Amino acid sequence: RSRVRHAAAALGVSEALTYSFVSERELAAIGAPKPAVRIKNPLTEDRNVMRTSLLPGLLSALSRSRRHGVPDVRMFAVGARVLGRSASSPALEFPEDRELPDEIPSFAAVLAGSRQRPLEKSAPIDVYDAKGLAIELVERVTLQSARCENQPVEARLVHLHPRGAANVLVGDTLVGTFGPLHPDVID
Repeated sequence: RSRVRHAAAALGVSEALTYSFVSERELAAIGAPKPAVRIKNPLTEDRNVMRTSLLPGLLSALSRSRRHGVPDVRMFAVGARVLGRSASSPALEFPEDRELPDEIPSFAAVLAGSRQRPLEKSAPIDVYDAKGLAIELVERVTLQSARCENQPVEARLVHLHPRGAANVLVGDTLVGTFGPLHPDVID
């Protein structure tokens, strides 16, 4: 986690501190896995399940930034995603007789607005900015060469736009994904 944080900060991306609790509606909007842990007595209904994706927290931070007049955002989050051991198991409510869910350490980043470069006109951030960040971050953290491949249609993540979704691989191991958000998620 420390290496990822330092590498992302060195690449000019700021860390956003996000909640581990999100709403089921936010997870459903991005097509994230169903929650494995439901909070029996949440403080608010907007924070009633443990996150299965870091993206809702980052999109919420992006929305707040935009409301406060900050159009150019480059931020990341590092934290655990809480996933059930079996996709068919129901959401757990502090189980005593069932297996506990897995906590998967994860990284997610959001780039939005314009890229600012000295002596150049500003231009909107695009998928190539995300690709550059993804490749450079993976190579700095793993100390190995990384490459990108288009995501196969049958395995495409629903929150990414089909014409820009890609996988990041180290050797033959899938280590991440990136791409522009699908218009439905943006809405």
